[in-house]
Amino acid sequence: KQQLRGLPPVLALPTDRPRPRLQTHRGGRRVVRLPETLVDALRVAARREGVTLFMLMLAAFEVLLHRYSGEDDFAVGTVVGARDRPEVERVVGFFANNIVLRADLAGDPTVSELLARVRETALKAYAHQEMPFDQLVEALAPRRDLDHAPLFQVLFVLHAISNAPSALDSVRATIEELPIETARFDLAVDVFDTHEGMRVCVEYNADLFDAATIDRLAGHGIAVSCDHGD
Repeated sequence: KQQLRGLPPVLALPTDRPRPRLQTHRGGRRVVRLPETLVDALRVAARREGVTLFMLMLAAFEVLLHRYSGEDDFAVGTVVGARDRPEVERVVGFFANNIVLRADLAGDPTVSELLARVRETALKAYAHQEMPFDQLVEALAPRRDLDHAPLFQVLFVLHAISNAPSALDSVRATIEELPIETARFDLAVDVFDTHEGMRVCVEYNADLFDAATIDRLAGHGIAVSCDHGD
C-alpha cells in the first residue's frame, strides 16, 4: 500500500485509435532479434552497475515508456515464478503471479541513478511477491474502469530458457511459435534469452496500436538499450 499509494491509474501512451470503452483483447505480435554485440554490452553493463540483466532492460524499457508518454510515474507489471515454497517444488502445474513495479523517472536521473531506483523497487517487490495480485487490487481498491486493466497496462518479462530439443524417453519435443491474435494488456514485452540469442516479442492490443507503430517503438527500444549498454 505504501509503495503503490497514489499510483496513476493509466499509463497514457499515445495510441493510433481512441481506447474503446470496453477493454478488448484483440492483439498481434512483432518479434525482434537483438544483435549479439548489444546483448553482450548489456550483460557487461549490468555487471558493472551491480544489477541483474532484467533490471537493466526494465530500466531501458521505462525510459522508452517515459519518452513516449511524457510521464515519470507509472507502473510496469512483471511475472514471478511463485515456486519459492518447498512444498510446491515438485508439483506439476503453472505457478505464477503478477507483481507491480513502480517506475520513478522524476528529476531526469542519470543511468546509474535510474538503475539504483529500479534495483531498489524490484527487490522490495520480490520481498512481497507471494501477495496474490487479485488481493493486491482488492487492498488498493483503485478506481475500476472497463477500458483498461487495473494497476498496470504494460508488462515486461525476461525469460531465461533453453529452446534446445527435449528428449522424453522415445518422445522428442521442440518449441513451436504459434500465431498471436490476442493481447493480455495494452503492451506485453517478453524477452527470451536463449542459447541461440535474445528475441524480443512485443504483444500489443490491435484496437489501440498499428503494427507499424509497434515496429517503430521496438526500434526506439533498441536505441535506448544501446544507450544503457554504453
